[in-house]
Order: sequence, then C-alpha cells, then structure tokens
Amino acid sequence: MICISSLPPVLNRESKPLSEPQLRRIEALVEVNIAETLPITRLARELGMSPSHFSHRFKAAVGITPHTFVLQRKMWKAVRLLSETNWSLEEVAGQVGFSNMRHFRRQFCKFVGCNPSDMGSGVPVESADDCVKRGYQEMISV
Repeated sequence: MICISSLPPVLNRESKPLSEPQLRRIEALVEVNIAETLPITRLARELGMSPSHFSHRFKAAVGITPHTFVLQRKMWKAVRLLSETNWSLEEVAGQVGFSNMRHFRRQFCKFVGCNPSDMGSGVPVESADDCVKRGYQEMISV
C-alpha cells in the first residue's frame, strides 16, 4: 500500500505572476538598455530567477513572452523616433538595437503593421502608439 503523503507533490502548472515592483524593474531595465540585446538570461538574472522560472512568471503577469515584450518596446521606441525626429531608418534601427535593416523592417511590419518608411515626422505619437497596438493585436489574433 502506498501512503499518499509519501508521493511527491504535483507541480502547479500555473505560474505565480511577477509582482508589480518586479515588472517595473524589468520594464526599467528594458527601457534603459533598449539599444542592446536583452536575452532572457539577463532579464531573469535581474530578479534572481532561472530563465525558465522567470519566463513562466513573466507570461503569467503580462500575457506575452519576455522576448515579445522586449521587441514590442523596441518597436514602440522606433515608432516614437520615426514620428518625432528626422533620423534615417538606419539611425532609428541602431537606436533600438538592430544592426540588420532587413530584420528591423520585418519586425517593424510584424508589430506595427506597416513599413518603417511609411512612418514619418509629423505623425502624432498617440496615433503611432495606436498603430503599434493595432499591429500587435493583429499579430496575436492570427
């Protein structure tokens, strides 16, 4: 006969979400280092967690993966730079951490729903933010 109390506990498949202070720390890290590559190992290390544990808790809190979050922030920054400055696409791509223009354009189209060259100075930031959100919503609804 097996004693139930001697069995290992069943792992809870639902992760506890990150706390608000933890989310703010990650958001600040991403914002300050927007031009850098931010692997999940670096984000997890910020909170003293393993990458897997961090990823599950992050997604439980935000609803998207850390990688998608970082790309989304990079695209929001790119939209803002394109609408508020006269910088070239290469300058904007570099400011958000892309050295490969093809990759930048592909990610921009995926998140924003249009080519970066379609954005320009004079686009109100509010509509630029709406453009990113709309592109993102279309991406996740597929």
